[in-house]
Amino acid sequence: MLSKETYKNIDQISTISRGFMQSQILITACELNMFTVIGEEGKKLEDILKITDTDKRATEILLNALTSMGFLYKKENFYENSPLSKEHLIEGKKFYMGHSIKHAGDLYKRWAQLPEIVRTGQPVKSGMEKRRESPEETRRFIMAMANVGAFSVEELVNATDFTGKKHFLDIGGGPGTYAIGLCSKYPDLKATVFDLPEVVPIAEEQIVKAGMGERIDTKSGDYLKDPVGTGYDIILISNIIHSLGEKDILLLFGKARKALADGGELIVKDFFPEDDRTGPEYPLVFAVNMLSGTKEGNTYTGKEITGWLKQSGFTEVEIKELTPHTSIATGK
Repeated sequence: MLSKETYKNIDQISTISRGFMQSQILITACELNMFTVIGEEGKKLEDILKITDTDKRATEILLNALTSMGFLYKKENFYENSPLSKEHLIEGKKFYMGHSIKHAGDLYKRWAQLPEIVRTGQPVKSGMEKRRESPEETRRFIMAMANVGAFSVEELVNATDFTGKKHFLDIGGGPGTYAIGLCSKYPDLKATVFDLPEVVPIAEEQIVKAGMGERIDTKSGDYLKDPVGTGYDIILISNIIHSLGEKDILLLFGKARKALADGGELIVKDFFPEDDRTGPEYPLVFAVNMLSGTKEGNTYTGKEITGWLKQSGFTEVEIKELTPHTSIATGK
């Protein structure tokens, strides 16, 4: 007879190895907009089928699985979103996560090839290359960053003081979430969002939607090759360096230093593992994501980032935890 400890170990390994099943169920539901279709009041199965135009047997199996996972409630053939789904999975909600979940579906296609990636040390095709081939995937990625930013911008606003600052630059600013959040708090602040030509129109769309068109502008280009401007009081590099190797990180930090006004401050936001790389789990697993989608990317420790900032000419370097997953390094 197997011991309780053996059963526990088997269950732990099985849960991890089959985790893709729950993931794909949630991703599929978001791809089909099931939670948005079900809405605030809930719907009968036949009404859901009319809107989604999906197979009855397959849809019922999917919805029952989502019920068991806590995303839906079910009574006979009537399905209702749980409070969790109502807050985060109905499109249009402030903290909607659907774009982020759909982006996870794109990541899954890369991760399925992880054995070959580990054998060769090279991504099958970089995330940047894939997104440039697909405007739809680009939009999913950028809007996923908006989903993530909606949470962490609150933490950034609370962790930093921009009082008296006039001009903020977000390098690789994606949908402009941080620029919008900071300008909302500081009425005298103006901001610039710098990103690739295919990304800037998405940022401009979000800026106009937020009513910030007069205070936030955009610049397009490659932040490793093109000028980003000068005279900024604050520069943010958020969730960028994990896609780069050391050489390009130093290039980017040096470019940021030259773009800052005297006394200006650089904020680097990312996922920081412990110095010995034994934890936490999230940044170390995310490093595998960078292995699958970039040629040199990784997640970097606070000690590494501090050293690179000082090497680039920054002083008064500090590390501060922002969320359970992310931290910021600041240098003047």
